[in-house]
Amino acid sequence: MAPHNIAFRSKREREKETKLLAHYKAIGIASIAAACAAVRRRTEVSRPLMQPQALTFRHAD
Repeated sequence: MAPHNIAFRSKREREKETKLLAHYKAIGIASIAAACAAVRRRTEVSRPLMQPQALTFRHAD
């Protein structure tokens, strides 16, 4: 088991870390949204438009 290493951090350092976490969270959410949009655009371009079809559902007994 690793020994616990307790280090003093100033209030400014803790606040900076909190701000960084919030900033990276915002960047991550925006990045994921952009990646999803890019994938959607690429699949819409590469996939031909499908004509609406009547779907029939069968009940599994």
